[in-house]
Amino acid sequence: MVTVRLPSMLRQYASGTEFVSCVGTTVMETLRALAVAHPDLGIRLFDDAGAVHPHLAVFHRDELVVRGDYTTHKVMAGDRIEIIIGITGGA
Repeated sequence: MVTVRLPSMLRQYASGTEFVSCVGTTVMETLRALAVAHPDLGIRLFDDAGAVHPHLAVFHRDELVVRGDYTTHKVMAGDRIEIIIGITGGA
């Protein structure tokens, strides 16, 4: 199992939990398994085309996963993925 850490704004869509365990061999497989387990969370992770929303950043082992690598970036049992919501704006 891979553990996914959710930001506080998304936890309400996963029964209020900070950490969710999912099965997957890549980042994308793991995120899709998360969406299947928690459909209300899935619509907040993926756009209509099935891509991860651009305002989300995904980290694996504390390193940013490049957006185009989600389907090929391998994960292993015991790993942790962290989802971060990007905040934009400013002066």
